[in-house]
Amino acid sequence: NSSATSASAADSDGTPWPAYFENVANNAGIGKEAFSVSSEKMPEKQAMETKESLFDITLKHINIKQAVRYAVNLESGAKPVKLRNLAIDREQDTKGYLDATLSVSAFVPAQK
Repeated sequence: NSSATSASAADSDGTPWPAYFENVANNAGIGKEAFSVSSEKMPEKQAMETKESLFDITLKHINIKQAVRYAVNLESGAKPVKLRNLAIDREQDTKGYLDATLSVSAFVPAQK
């Protein structure tokens, strides 16, 4: 793992959250060109026992099966991630493809 990666943007194993989200996208059949993730945002209130990080993930020109597979894989994956919102925007020019924006919370145990 790169020491240049911010510890706040990483899970408890030290893997950067964006890299984890991209790996889940690859497993759902979504290529790098269709995937982007926002910078980390912090919620206004934090629980004492966990640290929550907020991310917006955008998936472009994917089909509904890929969108559902990605959402399910995020919530049932190895890392504690909660899907907060899923917005679908159907593309007008291409039949069967859509853009999706997922708002997610990623959790790690708080440092003591």
